Amino acid sequence: MSDRPGLRPVPAGGVLGGDGRGRRGRRQRRGRPGKLTQALRWHLEWAERAAWLADLAEEERTVPAALLARPDLPEHLTFAWDAFWDLSNDRALGFGVVGPIPWSSIDRYAGRVGVSDPEEFERLVRLIRAMDAVWRERMREEMKAADNP
Repeated sequence: MSDRPGLRPVPAGGVLGGDGRGRRGRRQRRGRPGKLTQALRWHLEWAERAAWLADLAEEERTVPAALLARPDLPEHLTFAWDAFWDLSNDRALGFGVVGPIPWSSIDRYAGRVGVSDPEEFERLVRLIRAMDAVWRERMREEMKAADNP
């Protein structure tokens, strides 16, 4: 358990973002949206309006489609979710370009929070890179829309 406020400890058993099934039970998700990227897409689209949507649901006594579509983030993925947001400010920004979260930042973060297993580190890198790609694509779309009102 971390004694530093704001830093979530590495999940017990060293299963970073996994579901505990071990190496054989892991499936490759390449090309399919994962739970983290689905949650991030929803967050980028609706998080600022979530309270309003909840109020609307209460007033109208029906749940808006956006709330129904909100993906649940399994507990075993919260470490990677938190790591992504902790590292988001480390990216290079400038001249209309949003850079990726640097590998060196992920490496420092992993060392700080105790991710020492190479396979777990590589999994953390993959998860953050997948979320980062979604986040950067959204930022490019927003910048393009701002340039072409």
